Amino acid sequence: AVVPESCDEEFAVSLEKEAKKYLVSADIAYYLSDITELSVLFGSDYKTEMVKVENALNERKKLIINTGEFDDGLKIISIPESSDGMNDGISVKVERIPARREKICTSCGRRNGRYEGPKKADASDNEVCLSCLHKSLVGKNAKSDKYMRMYENYNGRKADRSVRTLEDIKDRDGHIAVVYGDGNNMGGIIQKFTDITQMMKFSRNVKDIAARAVFESMGENGIDRFEVVGLGGDDIFVIVPGNKAIKFSASLIRKYNEKFIDYKKTTGNVSTMSVGIAIAKYNTPVQVILEEAEKQLADAKSEVKKYPENKGSLSFRVLDNIDMSGEEEKSDISDTMLPYLTETAETIIKFAEKLKTKGAIGKTALRNLLDAFVNAESPLEANLFFEYYNARLIENRKNEKVLLPQLEKYTLEGGYYTRSKTDETTGNEKCFIWKDLLNIIDFLE
Repeated sequence: AVVPESCDEEFAVSLEKEAKKYLVSADIAYYLSDITELSVLFGSDYKTEMVKVENALNERKKLIINTGEFDDGLKIISIPESSDGMNDGISVKVERIPARREKICTSCGRRNGRYEGPKKADASDNEVCLSCLHKSLVGKNAKSDKYMRMYENYNGRKADRSVRTLEDIKDRDGHIAVVYGDGNNMGGIIQKFTDITQMMKFSRNVKDIAARAVFESMGENGIDRFEVVGLGGDDIFVIVPGNKAIKFSASLIRKYNEKFIDYKKTTGNVSTMSVGIAIAKYNTPVQVILEEAEKQLADAKSEVKKYPENKGSLSFRVLDNIDMSGEEEKSDISDTMLPYLTETAETIIKFAEKLKTKGAIGKTALRNLLDAFVNAESPLEANLFFEYYNARLIENRKNEKVLLPQLEKYTLEGGYYTRSKTDETTGNEKCFIWKDLLNIIDFLE
């Protein structure tokens, strides 16, 4: 932010104190620069000034001392055990539970749950740590309908405004999904700017592109129950029903990429989206799901770096998914094709939809194929089993045989896919698709 020169040295400190009322277990640092001429800030040498500010902010971060109350090693702000209210003015009665009932916090899954959280829908106890209790109460107090209105503006229909908890978002089998998206090539675009106004305009354009992509993709996939945790610039953090997350994410990437096409025409700059998805039961600690989504996002972003024609990518994990034995012994052959490039993801999703709709191959048969490929002594043996399965389909006149789709960057060899290695080693990577198909079919509405 650019502020008047009349702001004194205490301005940054006052911002830190105010922020700490709400961000209980986070360290917050602000820095107020020396007085700077606008002509310098808006001139061609603005990057030099920005580097000075960023370096000074990093030094400020190092100076922040972890003081205050502690709860199992993590800094928190003291919350009075009364109805007098919290530091930020939120009135609440905080009840400490008996030590014999202490469990791990049901929200973060890390600290001890020493306080009574809101009762769950099934009336079971909800033990939370002081930090998570405060975050929950602040979140409810500060929650607005801004994102609901954005959804309705982009889709022309109502969002479900009854959502209050993650249980309200779950699918029919009790799953939710954290979808974590991030734009690619942002650094490369910013490096080309010669004027701070270019960065300002770019920032606003990206924010609009990301928001449109998120809410239009929700509408396209019939999502009206959701929670937007973060939607800032090219960073996207949303929670949606588990059975809609994979298709939603593929749509999100496509729409984000498409919306950058027009921007590329006028500026020559292009960004694509990578997405990480973690699917779990709604009562799994959100922190656990988020960390998995972050890992999947990192895997997805590493995939696009392998190829010059960056089109975006997707990776996911189901936290309660199947785990077949034998993977360790056959580490030279992967039982998943994740992470996917965008076109690969869309092709596999369409194929999974076809299998689910036509019923050419049931989940039991897919599990048998997966088991055969995991435990086969050789790829030849696994492919023979695959041919045998297809022959039985034709013989019994149940359906046409299962023809796996051709995929970008891959060569199809029976029931295996291979592609040239992208690192310094020679040879091919070999993988099979059966576990991926089982997971995707499970999480297609």
